[in-house]
Amino acid sequence: MSASERIRAVVGYQTYAEITALTRLLEGSRVEIVEAAQTAQKLFNACAPEGAGGQDPDIALINPAMEGYSHALISDLLLRPEAPVVVIGYVAVEDVQSLAPGMLDAGAKYFFSIAKPPAATELTTRIERAIAAVQKDYEEGRLRPKAQPVMARAGAVHQQVITAWVPKGGGSTRTTICVNLAAALAATGNPVVLVDFDQPKGDAHLMLGFTPDGDLPVTRGMILVERGLYDLMVNVRARWGNDGKRAVTAHLLNNYLVRWEAGRKHGVGDNLRLLPGLTAAHQAGTDAFADADMVHEAGLAIIDELKSMYTFVIVDIGQDYNMPLHAAALQTATEVLVPIPPTNTAVVDVARGLAALRQYFGSLEKFRWLPTAWREGVESPSLRKVTDTVKLPRLDVVIPHDVAVADAAVNSGVPFSLFDGGPLGEAIRDLARNYDASVPRIQGAKKGLLQSLFGFLVREA
Repeated sequence: MSASERIRAVVGYQTYAEITALTRLLEGSRVEIVEAAQTAQKLFNACAPEGAGGQDPDIALINPAMEGYSHALISDLLLRPEAPVVVIGYVAVEDVQSLAPGMLDAGAKYFFSIAKPPAATELTTRIERAIAAVQKDYEEGRLRPKAQPVMARAGAVHQQVITAWVPKGGGSTRTTICVNLAAALAATGNPVVLVDFDQPKGDAHLMLGFTPDGDLPVTRGMILVERGLYDLMVNVRARWGNDGKRAVTAHLLNNYLVRWEAGRKHGVGDNLRLLPGLTAAHQAGTDAFADADMVHEAGLAIIDELKSMYTFVIVDIGQDYNMPLHAAALQTATEVLVPIPPTNTAVVDVARGLAALRQYFGSLEKFRWLPTAWREGVESPSLRKVTDTVKLPRLDVVIPHDVAVADAAVNSGVPFSLFDGGPLGEAIRDLARNYDASVPRIQGAKKGLLQSLFGFLVREA
């Protein structure tokens, strides 16, 4: 960067008064504020190649009090595949001692207060030096994430990839189980990523209060999710010819993973990430998904990389196992949950679908079935009869039918496993205890006899 070039800056702020103060501070300098955002997600989007006027920013000035901020945002910006964005922290108050150390340790190059600001020339000089130092590290390959090995919590079986499959749409509750299982495991402190690989069209994001359509009356107020699986696959496809599976890196994935910020209010903290799925049905028919072999291999690579980043990778897929991303999830899963509602058509569909999958995999040893949307008075087949028909071991968990709780969860964007003390919430937490025995019970939760007997896998003859 020459001495005459403008330095493009994006700002992450808490109150608009900070923008005014920063503008005055930088007036007459080479630093130009090209974008400002009040949430971490919008700031990250502004740093994308298509953000900030279509040009990469050079630096991000970030107030850690902005909505959704976490220290991981700094490494996400520094390790962007396109080019690093240098981060400088600031606060609106005079005392910086409580906030500066964390940001600096995470990779920020400087920290100041706009209540007691440095001189404009000093700030510009520090910005120039920071950009030059980071650029040199980038060119010499020294920009790397800090080692943060994932540690399985006490009581967790081991790191796992879990997906749910059933050859039936709608009432099978595949997505409901995946979202609620991910939330329950994250609430116990496990690093969890929820991956929406449903190729026809994903909607796991809606269950967490995200939307790609902020203009619809019913979605106003939801958090916008502007990038996801489609954008990721476009990027991977562009790199695949030269790099193959090496195109999928942790740095790349972090550009498309979304933090569930509301988790901080619901006991999940910062432990749950989401890879949003296809937000429109037509995306599955675009060039990004035209090469089925490439999509399948990319799906395997995505899950494999996420396994190195999270204790639990929960993958939501559609009903057709022939779709390349669905096949990748089934292939890499350590356990496949088969939720079956109490209807003979669902049982028969599963039995026939499993016959084909048995030929594909050679074995169904990682498949487990569980009753879902189960209710009395519908002349449902007995649990033993279902087991004898599908020929799979059954997890001793019965997910009951509770439309009111399920609908309330979807409409609020908060998984019921985090708030429901009744049978539905406790059942999904029973399911989570198969993978982490420390998942707590919600005080006052009532359980039926069948749900109380065991917290482990029961194999039936």
